[in-house]
Amino acid sequence: MLCRDSNCYQFFTDAGVNLLAFKAVPTGSNRTCFSLFPDDSSKMIDGAKQAGLSLDDPRKALIVKGYDDQADECANVHEMLARADIKVYESSGIANIKGSYGVVLYIDNKDIEKVRMALDI
Repeated sequence: MLCRDSNCYQFFTDAGVNLLAFKAVPTGSNRTCFSLFPDDSSKMIDGAKQAGLSLDDPRKALIVKGYDDQADECANVHEMLARADIKVYESSGIANIKGSYGVVLYIDNKDIEKVRMALDI
């Protein structure tokens, strides 16, 4: 999703969109590109239409939440995927959230099932 002014933030609230994760990257003067991970994509799609915002086609990503916040846990996720010959194009993570962590993994569409098997999810 690409926003040209700060009003686009309000669309999340107005549409009742609950985001599990997001990334916002400035792309120019008064422009921001969002990667959004809603718990209900239909609310986001409907809300974006009502707000006059355009959404790009969905990209495959996986949110992994772990409950063991050891220093090497995020690295272990990447190691398991590498051993299964799965390329991670990008990842973002956060740790130490009440003893847990979360990682967003951007992967190729064809690798979704391989990821599930590699991570036993």
